[in-house]
Amino acid sequence: MKKITATILSLALMGCAAVSCGGKDGDKAESRLLPKAADTCVSDFSKDVFSGNSDDMLACMYPDELVSGLKSSGLMDQLESAMKSGADGSFKSCSTSGEVKLSDKALQGAGTYFDAYAQMLNISAGPYKVTDGYKLKMTVVTTESGKDASFDEDIIVVNVDGEGWKLIPMDEASLEAAADKGNG
Repeated sequence: MKKITATILSLALMGCAAVSCGGKDGDKAESRLLPKAADTCVSDFSKDVFSGNSDDMLACMYPDELVSGLKSSGLMDQLESAMKSGADGSFKSCSTSGEVKLSDKALQGAGTYFDAYAQMLNISAGPYKVTDGYKLKMTVVTTESGKDASFDEDIIVVNVDGEGWKLIPMDEASLEAAADKGNG
């Protein structure tokens, strides 16, 4: 299993538990719809996973107060273990494609996702407002033993008001379900 896939799967499991849902040149994506800051977040996340930089990787995924809560909760051990698994290749590039704007309901669910994390971590943060978001395909190219390998991962990236762009390891339907749960 690829390192980035293992990391995303680990974070997805943590995310589902929270909501009970069930910089090199040339690395920039060639997206027409995705804002540059969102694209940078996706690329930085990929680089951070392969460099083992869990602090910066978390900053690409969670608002600051949630990052602090994750660190103090002990969940960092699980995350760092996932980051060490998978292929040993080195990061070469990241690109995005197939961007589709998220539904308003999914954006609401993304706010609920972050609020649920705050509640799970027992910290007073939020409520989080998500103002924009996309589902897309991230393509990462790695190099190992002189050979390039590429793989795709479907991801969600959202803009959290006052916090910037963040990746969410859930799909749009799960975010919409989180919105229903948050309204219920």
